[in-house]
Amino acid sequence: MRFASLCLISGLAGFAPAAEPARLAAAPSVVVAPSAAGKFPAFADPAVKAFVAEADAAARKAAPLTPEFWAWVDAHPDVHAGLLFARHPMPAQSAQNLDTLRRALSPALADKYAQLLLGVAIRDGALRLEAETPVRDYPPAVAKVAAWMRTSGTSYLQVMAGQEAALKAAGVNVAETKDRAFWGQVALASGTYPPRLAPSDVQFLVWMISKLETPAPAEAKQPWPIFPTAQAPWPLLTWFKAAVPERECEWVWERYWGRIPGQPAGIIGYGRYSWDYDRVPEVKYKASAWHPGSLPRIWEDGGVCGRLSTMADTFRRALGQPARGTGQPGHRAFVHYGRDPKSGRWTFGVGQSIAGLEVTTTGPDVPALHPFIENRAVNCVALVQAMNLGLERFHRGRILGWFALGQTDAARRERYLRQALALNPYELGLWKALGDGVADGPAAARLLAEMDQALLTPNAALEVAKRLSADTDFASLGGGQSDAKADRGATVAKLAGDALAGQVFGRLLASGRGLAEARAALRAELARREALKVPYDAAIAENLLGRYDLQVDGVARVLAAAHDAVLAADGVKPAKPRAAAVDRVVERLRVLGEADAKLVSDWAAGVVKELASAGPRWLPDKKGVPQAEPLYAEVHALRLRALRKLGKAGKPALAEAVREYELSKPPIPAPAPAATGK
Repeated sequence: MRFASLCLISGLAGFAPAAEPARLAAAPSVVVAPSAAGKFPAFADPAVKAFVAEADAAARKAAPLTPEFWAWVDAHPDVHAGLLFARHPMPAQSAQNLDTLRRALSPALADKYAQLLLGVAIRDGALRLEAETPVRDYPPAVAKVAAWMRTSGTSYLQVMAGQEAALKAAGVNVAETKDRAFWGQVALASGTYPPRLAPSDVQFLVWMISKLETPAPAEAKQPWPIFPTAQAPWPLLTWFKAAVPERECEWVWERYWGRIPGQPAGIIGYGRYSWDYDRVPEVKYKASAWHPGSLPRIWEDGGVCGRLSTMADTFRRALGQPARGTGQPGHRAFVHYGRDPKSGRWTFGVGQSIAGLEVTTTGPDVPALHPFIENRAVNCVALVQAMNLGLERFHRGRILGWFALGQTDAARRERYLRQALALNPYELGLWKALGDGVADGPAAARLLAEMDQALLTPNAALEVAKRLSADTDFASLGGGQSDAKADRGATVAKLAGDALAGQVFGRLLASGRGLAEARAALRAELARREALKVPYDAAIAENLLGRYDLQVDGVARVLAAAHDAVLAADGVKPAKPRAAAVDRVVERLRVLGEADAKLVSDWAAGVVKELASAGPRWLPDKKGVPQAEPLYAEVHALRLRALRKLGKAGKPALAEAVREYELSKPPIPAPAPAATGK
């Protein structure tokens, strides 16, 4: 089905918002009853009841859409609650987006996919209503080169191999080619490959629904649909914002069912790890029916993490599964929601991952009630945990949360925050809101223990992510499949606890009041978590506690403790335990940046000598180049930082420290002479 046949198109501009859109009708074999799933949250508390009524009245006033629209919203209680309280107050644009999407479908399909429509409508700003269109008029210099290529029969590959000669032959001055997009425009203008044009948001969504309504081929063995899009709650359906080009959507559809010769059927999980797409001219500049960034070209040409994870998440999204790309240090992976076929519980997974959730940068696109752990995948995990408790509890907790955050009386605010968290403890920002009111260390420890009790689930063990290099080829590891799980309660508790403990105890430290009591509470909290086998990370257990030690005990005792910690870490020999011990010491050493620079520099100078006398501190890397042992390098770096803080007074000692360090480095071995033969 072509995109243009699904929505009313105004010329080439895309969807016309002023006109009634052509509706996609339900397939004849599908019988859809009007959705009355769920109940709109009702509260006995008069204040909350009034708050909900006022929010509803304000929303209808802010978005004066047709009575038909509001009647439709009223008929879908879950959509009604989500629309009003995804954000508070409700932005008028959210209602306008929802109405636009609703009118693009038949009434039966609008009912069936009401949650999907809401998930797509909840966004920052308006829907993109115009499809991208091809460039008709290229800059004169681009047009000249493209025309010369056609008349001379010169390929784009040949042009890129001799750009200067091509420009001269085409009569184009080099000064006209300074635009970075010039040569890419030449490829498009010459027809080397077509542009990659995104449809409007409405067009993409209507296409996707049309495919979801299409039954699987009779002979197919693949599951269909790959995700229960029509049954999923709207908070899991907010990732369908990146539209997939029309031709690629059709390619995905045909590829999934095994109807493309020479290609396997099913979901694409990975591809060929290769830099050819960027470094081999015959690949990069070849003529093709597909744009180099398109899914078919990624499959054909290969790629590295960015392209391969893009192919994986885009393929899923085109077939109705919520998926998107995500960042990890030096790497791009992908994330997705799913549903466990046995338990029926919602899941979250990371595919092609090289690191843990604590450094996986993505979010659920459900507006946060209170800022906390922003742009981290732990929020997606928490959302899945909340959806497995039920959408009604999610909505009720969200309403109470918004109401609580608007209270000015501290006791009243706390009471309603606790009511909200009793319904949905996975609204992590509300724990932060409670933490903002904590006044002393014992209260902070009690709150952290309370949060653990709410978040830790009995069957979920703490996950330890494998650390892989950013250039990992997942083909050698089975293709980069995701680690989809329904229950990550221990991981949510761990990451939320790290963040909340750091913020609350950090604020108490900055206040300068009751530090001894707060430190004692922090130490007890660290021990409690150790006993649970969900320990705090080194930033809390070493750095934050060390900063308390510095304020309470003074620099001399802290330096003595740091000395013992360095030697203890140096005594650990197995590689993995040693690396963990060094990481903890590094966090402890960072505390010394806040201490007296002269004392720290003298201390570090002594520890450097002590380490050097205890054994070799330089180890060859894979190329035979000496690299400083991490513990030795960290203490040396601390010494340099302290000396730089001393300014002019530290310059002579700084030069001496650098000289000593360089002298301790063994010489780089000379390469072996090349073998000669007769």
